[in-house]
Amino acid sequence: MSKISPSLSPNLGTSRVTQRGGAGGGGNPDVVPGANPTRQDLAAGTVSAQVTFVAPTGGSGSGFSFGAVLSKPSGSGASLSGTGLGPYTVSGMANDQSFAVIFTATDTGDGQIANNFGLIGVSSATITPTNFLIPNPTTSNDSITVVYGDLPFKIPNVTVVP
Repeated sequence: MSKISPSLSPNLGTSRVTQRGGAGGGGNPDVVPGANPTRQDLAAGTVSAQVTFVAPTGGSGSGFSFGAVLSKPSGSGASLSGTGLGPYTVSGMANDQSFAVIFTATDTGDGQIANNFGLIGVSSATITPTNFLIPNPTTSNDSITVVYGDLPFKIPNVTVVP
């Protein structure tokens, strides 16, 4: 009997099935993962989100046990809560971070495993400038500098059109 070890693909947009034992878990139909939840691209300032998963099909018919873990940026204070198919809540998110809820369904009869991924991204914060200064060039320049808030931005190849 062969054994396939679970592994995570860098392409988290794909579900995967891991089998223990022979194909189909010893004569049982293969476990087919449910569809991945739609990726959530959230506005800056969002601190929590929920992800719900769809039950897999196939397997031994004995049922499934479920679990999930949170893949998060190093140093992030985000946490995960929830059970079963969800909803799973990711709390403590911050701007400009991406998260993956990695869901696992294990066939209680033959040990086949199906994984799904719920992806969440939080946008960067928008800077509200205290000032916005644009020079008023009268001739073409190689570049000008625009001050946005306290941050200078160089704009190359400025052409003045009369």
